[in-house]
Amino acid sequence: MAAEHQSIITSLEHPCSPFSPEYSSDLPPSQTPTNTTNEKRKVTTNNPAEKTKKARVSLTALQKKEICECLETDKTLKQKDIAAEYGISKQTVSNIVKAKEQWLKIGSGMDLTSSKHARKATFEDIEEAMKIWVKIYYLLMEKVLVFAKEFEVSDKFLASTGWAKNFKRRDNLKSYKKRGESGSVDMNEIPRFRKQLQDIIKDYEPKDVFNCDETALYWMLEPNRTLACGPVKGKKKSKD
Repeated sequence: MAAEHQSIITSLEHPCSPFSPEYSSDLPPSQTPTNTTNEKRKVTTNNPAEKTKKARVSLTALQKKEICECLETDKTLKQKDIAAEYGISKQTVSNIVKAKEQWLKIGSGMDLTSSKHARKATFEDIEEAMKIWVKIYYLLMEKVLVFAKEFEVSDKFLASTGWAKNFKRRDNLKSYKKRGESGSVDMNEIPRFRKQLQDIIKDYEPKDVFNCDETALYWMLEPNRTLACGPVKGKKKSKD
């Protein structure tokens, strides 16, 4: 029996044996014996749930308004084209179009770059009146109480600092500095003055020509800042 075992071991170690290291090393990789007993097999699956989910795109109110305006102005534009451009589903575009009246009517002065919803004001009449009236900020809190009394909601309405902050945010009201006096310029005089200016600076190098506004102290001047939905042109000021 020992001789038989020795014979088997000798045959396994023989250079011509397929289990011999010398034999295996001379074979091409495709013919080299491999041990697949403990090798893990890769299993592929077509289960959609295991595939990478598409990132959800959340549009701002401004983007939703733009979508509605595009479809209104270009009747040849298809919803699937809009969906591809914004990276959203066709159903999302359809839902936006169904609510287009809501998105198209929101004011151009609103801050829509980050807002994702067109929130309706609780006291619309008061805020509409405030938009017409509001000129300078320090009177806002006093005037809103007058409007609340006129609309008979003074017992429900609280003119808090938080309300004033949200009111300005909803309508994108910010403090802007009124620059120069371009709002008082006679547009018909521009060509004549342009020619006159060229005659004045013709003997100077461009690097020596500067544009600056007058600077002085006038005690009767109105404030140079105001509350508005966008930049405001200044008017000619009192020089007293």
